[in-house]
Amino acid sequence: KLYGLTIPAVTNFNILNTNSFDAAVALYDSTCGGTALSCLDTPEDLHFDSLPAGRYYYLVDGWSTATGAYTITVNGKIVNGESCESALAQSGALTCNSGYACKGTVGARTCQIAACGDGMDNDTDGVIDADDPGCSSTSDDDETNPATAAVCSNAMDDDTDTLVDYPADYGCATAGGASEVFCMPEADATSLIIATPVTGTTTGKANNFATTTCISSSGEDAGLALRLPVPVTSLDLDLSGTTFDTVMSIRDITCATELACDDESGAGSSSKITTGPLAAGVYSVIVDGWSGADGAFTLAVKGTVAAGTSCTSPLFSGGASAVLVCATGTTCTGTPAKCQ
Repeated sequence: KLYGLTIPAVTNFNILNTNSFDAAVALYDSTCGGTALSCLDTPEDLHFDSLPAGRYYYLVDGWSTATGAYTITVNGKIVNGESCESALAQSGALTCNSGYACKGTVGARTCQIAACGDGMDNDTDGVIDADDPGCSSTSDDDETNPATAAVCSNAMDDDTDTLVDYPADYGCATAGGASEVFCMPEADATSLIIATPVTGTTTGKANNFATTTCISSSGEDAGLALRLPVPVTSLDLDLSGTTFDTVMSIRDITCATELACDDESGAGSSSKITTGPLAAGVYSVIVDGWSGADGAFTLAVKGTVAAGTSCTSPLFSGGASAVLVCATGTTCTGTPAKCQ
């Protein structure tokens, strides 16, 4: 069966197919002919790093004479500044990036910087963006404080991990967050990235992420938290030098949404991810192994920020150990310090 879909410019676009038979799927451009943009038999999930705005056609077929029931799920991120008027956007299948919200007059709505990520004290209460108890996330477009304190600002250790509220508990992306739990599927202890490189091991850990978008079978995994105090234009995560066959993904704070995944882009059989831009917030980095592989790892982390960005965070300190750096041609100077 053939389906048409109209989408804005997107990144991390996925069309997932859950079925009861040996299916085959393909995505075609607006001509609905020629060579498919992607075609798969097993697994039947299509993944794209990016797609331009336009009309596409999705085909569900069966191998040989196979037939059966199926369910299609679409998700993706709309490019900043692009339209969020489409049916897929309004249904929630396509969403604006973290730190952005669908704003504007009906018929002309686009993904714009949200009130809780615009660097302004919109409700004039003396606190801004992630520090504002009225911000449930950096994508929240209303800084108004709730009548009852949110979980991440109620002075209680709600998830019993000995860390209390934002910013001490890195399960809290903002002071107005509704949960202190970091990366819900991760059963093992996690840690916060404060310098680079990071060392650790997946040996003896649980297999919390058995599948990802870049492989269908993995081993034990380790979860790390990365709190970005400011937006980055690019983020490099590199496991080169790690001796076992790695897989790595970066996800949102809950681990429910995978932002990027890599198997072997690093040296040897190690993984390397270059992604961005990313809004300020907390992200999950999952170090995994291919098909049961496990072992010790060394992870290099480097985020680059745009000129004019505040660089007062400790993540800019430490020279070669700094997690964040200013863009080429700028340095961290001034009072308060900025990349200029």
